[in-house]
Amino acid sequence: LLYQRSLGAESPHKTFVDSIPRQFVNPLTFVNEQWGALAVDYTSMRMNQIVNNDRELLFKARLLLIHNLEENGNDSQDLIRVLNEAADDYLWAYVAVKDLIRETPSGLRIFPAMKFSHSPLANPATFLGDEIVFTAAADIDVGDQVFINYGNINNHRLLLHHSLFVESNTQDCVYFAVNAKNPYWLLVAEKVFGYTSSNYENCLPISFQPRSDVLKEMRTVVASDKELDQIDVILGGNSVSIENEAHMLRALYFAIKSQTVTA
Repeated sequence: LLYQRSLGAESPHKTFVDSIPRQFVNPLTFVNEQWGALAVDYTSMRMNQIVNNDRELLFKARLLLIHNLEENGNDSQDLIRVLNEAADDYLWAYVAVKDLIRETPSGLRIFPAMKFSHSPLANPATFLGDEIVFTAAADIDVGDQVFINYGNINNHRLLLHHSLFVESNTQDCVYFAVNAKNPYWLLVAEKVFGYTSSNYENCLPISFQPRSDVLKEMRTVVASDKELDQIDVILGGNSVSIENEAHMLRALYFAIKSQTVTA
Protein backbone atom coordinates (compact mmCIF):
# COMPACT_ATOMS: atom_id res chain seq x y z
CA LEU A 1 0.00 0.00 0.00
CA LEU A 2 2.82 2.41 0.85
CA TYR A 3 4.64 1.59 -2.36
CA GLN A 4 1.52 2.12 -4.49
CA ARG A 5 0.91 5.44 -2.75
CA SER A 6 4.49 6.51 -3.47
CA LEU A 7 3.93 5.90 -7.21
CA GLY A 8 1.27 8.62 -7.30
CA ALA A 9 -0.39 8.96 -10.71
CA GLU A 10 1.65 6.02 -12.04
CA SER A 11 0.02 3.56 -9.67
CA PRO A 12 -2.59 1.30 -11.33
CA HIS A 13 -4.46 1.44 -7.99
CA LYS A 14 -4.41 5.24 -7.65
CA THR A 15 -8.20 5.59 -7.38
CA PHE A 16 -8.39 3.11 -4.53
CA VAL A 17 -5.32 4.48 -2.75
CA ASP A 18 -6.67 8.04 -2.97
CA SER A 19 -9.99 6.90 -1.48
CA ILE A 20 -8.35 5.80 1.78
CA PRO A 21 -8.45 8.50 4.48
CA ARG A 22 -5.05 9.96 5.33
CA GLN A 23 -5.94 10.05 9.01
CA PHE A 24 -7.75 7.52 11.17
CA VAL A 25 -9.33 7.89 14.60
CA ASN A 26 -7.68 4.74 15.86
CA PRO A 27 -5.94 3.99 19.18
CA LEU A 28 -2.81 2.96 17.27
CA THR A 29 -2.48 6.54 16.03
CA PHE A 30 -3.75 8.32 19.18
CA VAL A 31 -1.77 11.26 20.50
CA ASN A 32 -1.62 12.16 24.21
CA GLU A 33 -4.63 14.50 23.98
CA GLN A 34 -6.81 11.71 22.59
CA TRP A 35 -5.73 9.28 25.31
CA GLY A 36 -6.46 12.01 27.86
CA ALA A 37 -10.05 12.27 26.63
CA LEU A 38 -10.76 8.65 27.63
CA ALA A 39 -12.07 7.73 31.07
CA VAL A 40 -9.28 6.36 33.24
CA ASP A 41 -10.40 2.82 34.02
CA TYR A 42 -9.10 -0.71 33.62
CA THR A 43 -10.42 -1.03 30.04
CA SER A 44 -8.69 2.12 28.77
CA MET A 45 -5.49 1.23 30.64
CA ARG A 46 -5.51 -2.26 29.16
CA MET A 47 -6.15 -0.87 25.68
CA ASN A 48 -3.23 1.53 26.12
CA GLN A 49 -1.00 -1.40 27.07
CA ILE A 50 -2.17 -3.46 24.07
CA VAL A 51 -1.67 -0.51 21.72
CA ASN A 52 1.85 0.17 22.99
CA ASN A 53 2.74 -3.51 22.55
CA ASP A 54 1.22 -3.57 19.05
CA ARG A 55 3.09 -0.42 18.03
CA GLU A 56 6.38 -1.87 19.26
CA LEU A 57 5.77 -5.12 17.36
CA LEU A 58 4.80 -3.23 14.20
CA PHE A 59 7.92 -1.09 14.22
CA LYS A 60 10.05 -4.19 14.83
CA ALA A 61 8.30 -5.88 11.91
CA ARG A 62 9.03 -2.85 9.72
CA LEU A 63 12.75 -2.97 10.57
CA LEU A 64 12.84 -6.72 9.96
CA LEU A 65 11.14 -6.23 6.60
CA ILE A 66 13.71 -3.58 5.62
CA HIS A 67 16.53 -5.90 6.69
CA ASN A 68 15.15 -8.79 4.63
CA LEU A 69 14.64 -6.56 1.58
CA GLU A 70 18.20 -5.24 1.83
CA GLU A 71 19.47 -8.81 1.59
CA ASN A 72 17.59 -9.20 -1.71
CA GLY A 73 19.77 -6.61 -3.44
CA ASN A 74 18.87 -3.76 -5.77
CA ASP A 75 15.48 -5.14 -6.84
CA SER A 76 13.88 -3.85 -3.62
CA GLN A 77 15.52 -0.42 -3.34
CA ASP A 78 12.36 1.55 -4.14
CA LEU A 79 10.36 -0.29 -1.47
CA ILE A 80 13.20 0.09 1.06
CA ARG A 81 13.25 3.83 0.40
CA VAL A 82 9.49 4.07 0.99
CA LEU A 83 9.70 2.08 4.24
CA ASN A 84 12.60 4.19 5.50
CA GLU A 85 10.93 7.54 4.87
CA ALA A 86 8.43 7.59 7.73
CA ALA A 87 7.54 5.08 10.43
CA ASP A 88 4.17 6.81 10.91
CA ASP A 89 3.27 6.05 7.29
CA TYR A 90 3.85 2.35 7.98
CA LEU A 91 1.46 2.61 10.93
CA TRP A 92 -1.11 4.37 8.71
CA ALA A 93 -0.87 1.59 6.13
CA TYR A 94 -1.32 -1.07 8.80
CA VAL A 95 -4.45 0.62 10.20
CA ALA A 96 -5.87 0.98 6.66
CA VAL A 97 -5.31 -2.68 5.81
CA LYS A 98 -6.58 -3.84 9.21
CA ASP A 99 -9.85 -2.00 8.62
CA LEU A 100 -10.33 -3.46 5.13
CA ILE A 101 -9.32 -7.05 5.79
CA ARG A 102 -12.01 -9.69 6.23
CA GLU A 103 -11.97 -13.38 7.01
CA THR A 104 -13.55 -15.55 4.33
CA PRO A 105 -13.96 -19.31 4.00
CA SER A 106 -10.83 -19.33 1.80
CA GLY A 107 -8.72 -17.20 4.17
CA LEU A 108 -8.03 -13.54 4.85
CA ARG A 109 -8.82 -11.17 1.99
CA ILE A 110 -8.75 -7.41 1.43
CA PHE A 111 -11.88 -6.01 -0.17
CA PRO A 112 -11.28 -2.49 -1.51
CA ALA A 113 -15.03 -2.01 -1.94
CA MET A 114 -15.86 -3.01 1.64
CA LYS A 115 -15.65 0.46 3.12
CA PHE A 116 -19.03 0.21 4.80
CA SER A 117 -19.45 1.21 8.42
CA HIS A 118 -20.68 -1.23 11.04
CA SER A 119 -24.17 -1.59 12.44
CA PRO A 120 -25.32 -4.45 14.67
CA LEU A 121 -28.73 -4.19 12.96
CA ALA A 122 -27.33 -4.88 9.49
CA ASN A 123 -26.70 -8.24 7.90
CA PRO A 124 -23.15 -9.60 7.80
CA ALA A 125 -21.55 -10.27 4.43
CA THR A 126 -21.82 -13.80 3.05
CA PHE A 127 -19.39 -15.53 0.71
CA LEU A 128 -20.26 -17.72 -2.27
CA GLY A 129 -17.08 -19.02 -3.84
CA ASP A 130 -15.16 -15.97 -5.04
CA GLU A 131 -18.20 -13.70 -4.68
CA ILE A 132 -19.17 -11.55 -1.71
CA VAL A 133 -22.90 -10.97 -1.16
CA PHE A 134 -24.61 -8.17 0.74
CA THR A 135 -28.28 -8.56 1.62
CA ALA A 136 -30.10 -5.54 3.01
CA ALA A 137 -31.92 -6.09 6.31
CA ALA A 138 -34.47 -3.41 5.33
CA ASP A 139 -35.32 -1.13 2.42
CA ILE A 140 -32.65 1.48 1.71
CA ASP A 141 -33.67 4.87 0.37
CA VAL A 142 -31.58 6.80 -2.12
CA GLY A 143 -29.00 8.83 -0.19
CA ASP A 144 -29.10 6.61 2.92
CA GLN A 145 -25.83 5.34 4.32
CA VAL A 146 -25.29 1.62 3.72
CA PHE A 147 -24.11 -0.45 6.69
CA ILE A 148 -22.88 -4.00 7.12
CA ASN A 149 -22.42 -6.07 10.25
CA TYR A 150 -18.80 -6.77 11.21
CA GLY A 151 -19.96 -9.52 13.57
CA ASN A 152 -20.53 -9.88 17.30
CA ILE A 153 -17.73 -7.55 18.41
CA ASN A 154 -17.41 -5.56 21.62
CA ASN A 155 -16.51 -1.87 21.61
CA HIS A 156 -12.96 -2.61 22.74
CA ARG A 157 -12.22 -4.54 19.54
CA LEU A 158 -14.32 -2.21 17.36
CA LEU A 159 -12.33 0.80 18.56
CA LEU A 160 -8.97 -0.95 18.37
CA HIS A 161 -9.43 -2.47 14.92
CA HIS A 162 -12.08 -0.37 13.17
CA SER A 163 -12.12 3.02 14.96
CA LEU A 164 -15.80 2.58 15.83
CA PHE A 165 -17.86 2.75 19.00
CA VAL A 166 -21.45 1.48 19.20
CA GLU A 167 -23.76 2.87 21.86
CA SER A 168 -25.50 0.24 24.02
CA ASN A 169 -23.39 -2.50 22.44
CA THR A 170 -24.76 -5.80 23.76
CA GLN A 171 -21.38 -7.41 23.04
CA ASP A 172 -19.58 -5.09 25.46
CA CYS A 173 -17.79 -6.68 28.37
CA VAL A 174 -15.76 -5.74 31.43
CA TYR A 175 -12.15 -6.92 31.49
CA PHE A 176 -10.70 -8.33 34.67
CA ALA A 177 -7.71 -10.35 35.80
CA VAL A 178 -7.07 -12.52 38.85
CA ASN A 179 -4.16 -14.47 40.22
CA ALA A 180 -5.77 -17.87 40.69
CA LYS A 181 -3.98 -19.40 43.68
CA ASN A 182 -6.41 -22.31 43.95
CA PRO A 183 -4.23 -25.45 43.42
CA TYR A 184 -7.20 -27.33 42.02
CA TRP A 185 -7.65 -24.76 39.24
CA LEU A 186 -4.05 -25.32 38.15
CA LEU A 187 -4.77 -29.05 37.78
CA VAL A 188 -7.33 -28.45 35.01
CA ALA A 189 -6.47 -24.97 33.68
CA GLU A 190 -4.22 -26.03 30.80
CA LYS A 191 -5.90 -29.29 29.85
CA VAL A 192 -9.48 -27.99 29.91
CA PHE A 193 -9.17 -24.25 29.22
CA GLY A 194 -5.72 -23.77 27.70
CA TYR A 195 -4.29 -21.58 30.50
CA THR A 196 -0.65 -22.26 31.40
CA SER A 197 -0.26 -20.04 34.45
CA SER A 198 -2.14 -18.88 37.52
CA ASN A 199 -2.81 -15.49 35.87
CA TYR A 200 -6.38 -15.60 34.62
CA GLU A 201 -7.81 -12.86 32.36
CA ASN A 202 -11.21 -12.64 30.77
CA CYS A 203 -13.99 -10.26 29.85
CA LEU A 204 -17.42 -10.45 31.47
CA PRO A 205 -20.15 -9.71 28.90
CA ILE A 206 -22.57 -7.00 29.98
CA SER A 207 -25.42 -9.28 28.90
CA PHE A 208 -23.93 -12.38 30.55
CA GLN A 209 -26.03 -15.43 31.28
CA PRO A 210 -25.55 -18.26 33.84
CA ARG A 211 -24.05 -20.42 31.08
CA SER A 212 -21.65 -17.77 29.77
CA ASP A 213 -18.15 -19.18 29.22
CA VAL A 214 -16.56 -16.72 31.64
CA LEU A 215 -18.81 -17.93 34.47
CA LYS A 216 -17.97 -21.56 33.68
CA GLU A 217 -14.28 -20.75 34.00
CA MET A 218 -14.71 -18.67 37.15
CA ARG A 219 -16.69 -21.52 38.79
CA THR A 220 -13.66 -23.71 38.05
CA VAL A 221 -11.20 -21.09 39.35
CA VAL A 222 -12.80 -21.19 42.82
CA ALA A 223 -13.84 -24.87 42.84
CA SER A 224 -12.85 -27.24 45.62
CA ASP A 225 -11.53 -30.73 44.89
CA LYS A 226 -14.98 -32.25 45.43
CA GLU A 227 -16.62 -29.66 43.20
CA LEU A 228 -14.07 -30.38 40.46
CA ASP A 229 -15.27 -33.99 40.50
CA GLN A 230 -18.31 -32.46 38.77
CA ILE A 231 -16.30 -30.63 36.11
CA ASP A 232 -18.67 -31.85 33.38
CA VAL A 233 -21.55 -30.14 35.20
CA ILE A 234 -19.53 -26.91 35.42
CA LEU A 235 -18.61 -27.06 31.72
CA GLY A 236 -22.28 -27.50 30.95
CA GLY A 237 -22.90 -24.10 32.54
CA ASN A 238 -24.64 -25.41 35.61
CA SER A 239 -24.06 -24.71 39.29
CA VAL A 240 -22.56 -27.52 41.37
CA SER A 241 -23.31 -25.98 44.76
CA ILE A 242 -24.55 -22.83 46.47
CA GLU A 243 -21.07 -22.40 48.00
CA ASN A 244 -19.35 -22.57 44.61
CA GLU A 245 -21.79 -20.08 43.10
CA ALA A 246 -21.28 -17.66 46.01
CA HIS A 247 -17.48 -17.95 45.83
CA MET A 248 -17.56 -17.40 42.07
CA LEU A 249 -19.70 -14.26 42.28
CA ARG A 250 -17.68 -12.87 45.17
CA ALA A 251 -14.36 -13.46 43.39
CA LEU A 252 -15.73 -11.93 40.19
CA TYR A 253 -17.03 -8.87 42.03
CA PHE A 254 -13.73 -8.14 43.77
CA ALA A 255 -11.69 -8.88 40.63
CA ILE A 256 -13.62 -6.27 38.65
CA LYS A 257 -13.82 -3.77 41.52
CA SER A 258 -10.08 -3.93 42.24
CA GLN A 259 -9.19 -3.17 38.61
CA THR A 260 -11.38 -0.13 38.12
CA VAL A 261 -9.58 3.17 38.55
CA THR A 262 -11.43 6.47 38.89
CA ALA A 263 -9.88 9.71 37.68
